[in-house]
Amino acid sequence: MTEGYDVVVIGAGLAGLMAARTLLAEGSNVLVLEAQNRVGGRVLGHALGGATLELGGQWLGPGQEKMYALCKELGLETYPTYSSGESIVSFGGQTRRLREHECVTSALPNDVKLQVHKVIHDLATMAQDIDLEAPWYHPRAVEWDNQTLDDWLEQNGCHERTKAYLQLELRGIFAAEASEVSFLHVLFMLKSGGGFSSLISVKNGAQQDRIVGGSQFVAERMAEALGERVMLSTPVRRLEQDDNEVRVMADKLTVKAERVIVTLPPRLSERLVYEPALSPARQGLVQEMTMGSVIKVMIVYDKPFWREEGLSGQVLTDTGPVHTFYDNSPDDGNFGVLLGFMEGVEAHHMRCLGHSVRERLTLESLEGYFGEKARNYKAYLEKNWLTDPWVQGGYCGYFAPGSWTNYGSALHEPFGRIHWAGTETSGVWNGYMEGAVRSGERAAKEILELQNRVVPTVTRERSGSLFV
Repeated sequence: MTEGYDVVVIGAGLAGLMAARTLLAEGSNVLVLEAQNRVGGRVLGHALGGATLELGGQWLGPGQEKMYALCKELGLETYPTYSSGESIVSFGGQTRRLREHECVTSALPNDVKLQVHKVIHDLATMAQDIDLEAPWYHPRAVEWDNQTLDDWLEQNGCHERTKAYLQLELRGIFAAEASEVSFLHVLFMLKSGGGFSSLISVKNGAQQDRIVGGSQFVAERMAEALGERVMLSTPVRRLEQDDNEVRVMADKLTVKAERVIVTLPPRLSERLVYEPALSPARQGLVQEMTMGSVIKVMIVYDKPFWREEGLSGQVLTDTGPVHTFYDNSPDDGNFGVLLGFMEGVEAHHMRCLGHSVRERLTLESLEGYFGEKARNYKAYLEKNWLTDPWVQGGYCGYFAPGSWTNYGSALHEPFGRIHWAGTETSGVWNGYMEGAVRSGERAAKEILELQNRVVPTVTRERSGSLFV
């Protein structure tokens, strides 16, 4: 006999677990099926020396109310990312130390700095009127969607050093190149995350806080409360729906459900077989929405020696393969950790090289900024998200030119009895843990509304100021 449920959730990341948690609170009979042998999806912890280092999503910042509230409810504490001291900016062949109160653009030549600030202001002005739930409705949506950020910078007369700086920062936001991302998507993301300064900053920005015990703790605590309703190592292969139900066919079992929520990254959702076939718009979406490219690396030391030298551990450099570093030491300070990212085209180049080569290049880069002490390390850790079979990239999916206006309406529009969640489907904090949690709650409330169990409460939410 095939067991039946009100809702089956595919994926036990933050989106799926939040959806199940919301449904269960309203009395739904829910089951979560997860392909991997763990929960968390794109949040992943690594135990080391009595602490947990995050190999996936890890930061929280102002405006991410859902995640802060969830941590509090689950009994988890947060602490600030270490940012005291001077940061290092290496750009255009010059390396500078910036005092704690100075912004990154202070290290740029005056002419570049002025143009960068003008561009950021112009981008914020254009993004202000974008509907986060339907960007394609903007009067200039087609125009903006048919070009990349590089195209727009070129058309607006930006000189090469301005473009180089913005390309560097945008690579850190999208884990992709400015020549690959729709300009409309750039504007959408700026508004979604509260603006350029919010997205790139530590203090008062998206990288401000961390979770004691690691971000995967959030997923594990939610899964504990769901108990046997979460089944691991159970990849779903096929969804068959008719007017009455959905048959969910996994490796281990087949179950029936009134509704299904798919929380996979859009590109990965193409792996499932759908009967009937997905709509042309949804098919176009999953084929065109590309995952970013990132390899996350961490170097572990006996202590955070850079702090003794008045450094924050933060580096921004236009010299690869690692373009950003952060102090990622545990909250108790028992040992030191420097965290770096290989992103975009650099990640693609580095994935073809061996682990030992990536380790050597990372240490050579660190030595250039922190001196010979950077060589005295205890361990090198990395997570190559490009080779993860259940994610195949990071941090999230992005829209290439033409995709928003052609396929955006299918991003979270239900396909019959199949609903969609995942951070890529969130209007607010798209691409972040906050966006994942919001999307799971939104998808659950869609279903509960259809089942007449709750009064509709889903509203179009707006993020904060866009201006630096």
